[in-house]
Amino acid sequence: MGELGVTTTVAVTLSAAAAAALIIHRQQQKHKEKLCNDLPFPMARTPLERVPLDQLPKLKNDLLLRALRGDATERVPVWCMRQAGRQVAMGMEVKMVTKVGPVLPDPIRTPEDIQKLDLNPNIEDKLGYMLDALNLARQKINGEVPLIGFVGAPLTLMCYMIEGSGSRTKALLKTFLYQHPKAAHKLLQSITDVCVNFLLAQQRAGAQALQVFETVGAEALTQDHFYEFVFPYMAQIANRVKAEIDVPMVCFCKGTQYAYKKLVATQYDCIGLDWQSDPVEVRQLARGRVSLQGNMDSSVIYASTDVIYDEVKKMLKRFGTQKYVANLGHGCFPDMDPAHVDAFVKAVQEISLEMNSR
Repeated sequence: MGELGVTTTVAVTLSAAAAAALIIHRQQQKHKEKLCNDLPFPMARTPLERVPLDQLPKLKNDLLLRALRGDATERVPVWCMRQAGRQVAMGMEVKMVTKVGPVLPDPIRTPEDIQKLDLNPNIEDKLGYMLDALNLARQKINGEVPLIGFVGAPLTLMCYMIEGSGSRTKALLKTFLYQHPKAAHKLLQSITDVCVNFLLAQQRAGAQALQVFETVGAEALTQDHFYEFVFPYMAQIANRVKAEIDVPMVCFCKGTQYAYKKLVATQYDCIGLDWQSDPVEVRQLARGRVSLQGNMDSSVIYASTDVIYDEVKKMLKRFGTQKYVANLGHGCFPDMDPAHVDAFVKAVQEISLEMNSR
């Protein structure tokens, strides 16, 4: 994303801030470890001095925000998802294992295990370094493109907390939902509270749009379980954030095509579609109430640039050019050629400009 920002207008996600935060955090940890060897007491984090919202660089390109809000746009804005983190600070140890991803050595397996969590963490204390990085990223972007903040959705986070790592079957998660529904709701509500507080903190630090990702657990559930354990908390997040601040919000809920009729009726400004969804059908369901985002099959990026161009043309024909943000139907993969991602972005820009000029 960093390289693309030099040559094309793409929205910068919190992924950039997350990467910066990881570097800052690691440097601070090394510094702390060195000093703590000489000190009889633990060192507290030294926060960066954040620039207040009203003093941050003014946005020069609001194309993405206009599309999210449903305003007219001269072309289709485009960015590429790459979910860079699915953690919230609730007291569980998380290890990032090479070629595996997040691993939680001491997962939640019983209702009693929930008691070991910090159900009401102080966002500033626990995730302040992330907010520092977000504010710094907003300064460095200098208003060229919007900065998008995000959280993993409650069920996605709970899935990792229970499974202990990525899982294809989600068997442990589903077992917990069937055997301990009350405990599941308690944990989901606590995660929801943290997500709301973290999103609000991100906006105060400089995020100009917010996205909630449900990409891990929901697609494995029955529809009944989706409407019991996923939808209420997704809707609650939008309701509570919108009650506090006026910021564009995107909901991306993978593998739940049956739920679009209800999702488009929530307070989210934009609904993200995965690559298996039919945008024409969702447009009909939405009736203009929300914008749409998506939904190129990520694997198209592996194709030739000519094929990428043709696929983008098909996608734009299905979505149209208004109330729409072009994106992939899921995330970028680590081995993708940045030049082909660039070709995707430029194809969206070129073709949508041509379509709007007719």
